[in-house]
Amino acid sequence: VTPAGVATTFAGNAGVAGRSNTGAGTFNNPSNVAVDGSGNVYVADLGNNSIRKITSAGVVSTYAGSSSGTAGSTNATGTSARFRAPQGVTVDASGNVYVADTGNNLIRKITTARAVTTLSGGTGVSGSTDATGTAARFNFPVDVAAESTGNVFVADANNQTIRKVTAAGVVTTYAGAASAIGSNDGLGASARFNSPSGVRTDSEGNVYVADGSNHLIRRIAPTGIVNTLAGLAGVSGTADGIGTAARFNAPSNAAPDASGNIYIVDTNSHTLRKSAPSAAPSFQVQPSSHATAATQNTTFTVTVSANPAPTCQWQRLPAGRSTWASLTDAGPYSGTATATLTITGVTLAMSGDQFRCTAANVLGSSTSSPVTLTVTIPPQIASGNAATFTVGFPGIFTVASTGTPAPTFSATGLPAWASLNTSSGVLSGTPPGVAGAPFAITITASNGAAPAAVQSFTLGVMMTYAGWQSIHFGANSGLVSVAGDNADPDNDGLPNLVEYASGSDPLAASSAKSPVATFATNPADGLLHLTLTATLDASATDIIPVAEVSPDLQRWQTGLGYTEVVTDTIANNIRTLVLRDTTPVTGAARYLRLRINRP
Repeated sequence: VTPAGVATTFAGNAGVAGRSNTGAGTFNNPSNVAVDGSGNVYVADLGNNSIRKITSAGVVSTYAGSSSGTAGSTNATGTSARFRAPQGVTVDASGNVYVADTGNNLIRKITTARAVTTLSGGTGVSGSTDATGTAARFNFPVDVAAESTGNVFVADANNQTIRKVTAAGVVTTYAGAASAIGSNDGLGASARFNSPSGVRTDSEGNVYVADGSNHLIRRIAPTGIVNTLAGLAGVSGTADGIGTAARFNAPSNAAPDASGNIYIVDTNSHTLRKSAPSAAPSFQVQPSSHATAATQNTTFTVTVSANPAPTCQWQRLPAGRSTWASLTDAGPYSGTATATLTITGVTLAMSGDQFRCTAANVLGSSTSSPVTLTVTIPPQIASGNAATFTVGFPGIFTVASTGTPAPTFSATGLPAWASLNTSSGVLSGTPPGVAGAPFAITITASNGAAPAAVQSFTLGVMMTYAGWQSIHFGANSGLVSVAGDNADPDNDGLPNLVEYASGSDPLAASSAKSPVATFATNPADGLLHLTLTATLDASATDIIPVAEVSPDLQRWQTGLGYTEVVTDTIANNIRTLVLRDTTPVTGAARYLRLRINRP
């Protein structure tokens, strides 16, 4: 039968019983076959009491046993040997053929030289004794399967067991218990069978059993654990399906291929069946830990590969506990028996809880990696929204915040000389000058919980007096008198600070750019007001002009109510300030002046 399901007659003559080796040959109730690495097929020809061989070219011969169909138990070579109703046959990697010699209750071995020996069992004597060689006993062994390690497994039908025979002939009961009929899955002797009729192995050390009278396909893992792959114990039928939904009618063998597909001889259904590769659960996608804001919903999801399809069970380990507990669909939890667990309305009390999924089918179980639920509180910025750094000195400001987990920080609008530590929120840097200040910065604190906290922040820069003086009034041409903002090196009566503000050269005679005072009538009240007009250098951005009023040239005052800035304009790098006394000029003396301050 090809992989496409096309069946042809390989050997034999349909409907004709016999023992001919001519042409396609004839057979008499052939009960089992095995193939060696060269493509030769060995046949347990039950009715002819012999083992037949068919080459890959279809040439039929009697490999061992009587050419005339005579029964017996003789150990000899080729056709001189005798068998009695052999039902099972298998070939090992070396080409040795093993035979379940059913009528003799023996396990026989045929070497590549066709020499037949008894590997284990007592001729014609039934029993269940585990022992070595001829001291061991079988009760109607119907099939054998060799594995790569040299062991041979036996379907010992009337003992209801699967036996194991080593290369040295040591016999042990591998699964089941002698004469104990049942269908229990379990480890070794705790498992039960009902007339196991076929046995095969795969490359991973699994043993597949056609459990005939139970109508089941079973598998024994290398650990000795027996599981039911398909069928329902004691219920016959022909239904296709998965696991217990499938039905068989006295299956006599189940053989896996290299891809894990299982081919089943469903004897009383008169069909050959095929199952997809079976596999214990394994997690293809593990769940991921989540950070979720309080009152929000979250999900944990896994992807499981298994055949038959597995069951899923989510478990929870509360924070601070040591025992996992299975969840049910109740309260905030749903989907507890599916691949996706949903938690509705998480609470702060759930923060730190761990979750995992256990998947299981008849072949075993697997548990996912544990994941953690972190319940978050959106961040808030608790610190002020402004800071001032000093030119030439390292400045530090820490952005304080709240939130769970602790937020991280980012900023836009930072000058090139400043940086923000994303973990600690420390804003630091050494300003080289006042250029560009103040800086409009946006600081964001985020921790995965919505919304993130956003704050508009102002970073100012100030100049120390010493620093400002050293920039604008440092020693020049050896004239110490140049130093200081109150020095007047050109003796024009205007200190350095004023001349700097007005754009004059403090080292050369220059026209004094003193403010000009005028009197004018204010249209609003029709009275005379004192007005002061000052012309400053627009590039002198590090000075502060202040208008002051005095009644006696001793007491000087500033602020609204005395003066107001009428205009403050910049054009062609000239800054013009017009300051007007808000009080009308009356008989009392009053003086108006412009003070130039440094920051």
